[in-house]
Amino acid sequence: MLKSILPLLFLIPLMSPAQESSGGHFPNNTIYISSLGQPENVLAINYERRLLTFKSISTFASIGAGHSIPDRYNGKAKWYEFPAGLSFVTGKRNHHFEFAAGYGVVKYYNRNIQRHNESVIKITGGYRLQRPNEKGISLRVALGPAFSSYWDGDYRASRTSASVSAGLGYAF
Repeated sequence: MLKSILPLLFLIPLMSPAQESSGGHFPNNTIYISSLGQPENVLAINYERRLLTFKSISTFASIGAGHSIPDRYNGKAKWYEFPAGLSFVTGKRNHHFEFAAGYGVVKYYNRNIQRHNESVIKITGGYRLQRPNEKGISLRVALGPAFSSYWDGDYRASRTSASVSAGLGYAF
């Protein structure tokens, strides 16, 4: 039940208008392509919406979809990933620190791998290059732990690994 409700909770803030405060703030929307390294090896497209800006901290919500780069299990595993998350960005001028937390569902779609679904929770810290008050290019890199769990035969298995990502987007 919780797995079906959690993604819906991330969609509610995306439908509300962003609230603004005085001073510089980010554009309301960003679309970006990200490449996620271990453990996922996924190429994803994401939509990000600014929810709130207070002084020098902006809050964002994001959703996305990604597909595997088939090098895991000798290229035999293929899967989709559907991430959703919240991030907090702070900094001055063009250089920003970003703290993010997210949840993703991984769906395997080939019969070579026994796993069919995997849940992933990520917590990352990283760098974002983006100009406040202007439309334009957004660059980001992040690093942090990823916690995943999945059914492996008759039991629930889990693993923890490092998650590395890089992204290129357009803010508008």
